[in-house]
Amino acid sequence: IPMNPMVLGSISGSVLLRKAASVAFGKKKRSTLTTDIIECLGE
Repeated sequence: IPMNPMVLGSISGSVLLRKAASVAFGKKKRSTLTTDIIECLGE
């Protein structure tokens, strides 16, 4: 089923952010900040 590119982009961005947040939380635990998540993008 073909998807709207806007929907696909939104889903992809959400998945990327959730993964980066998970990696950042694994490193920093309770004190995870947005800057920590940004540093983990692409890992």
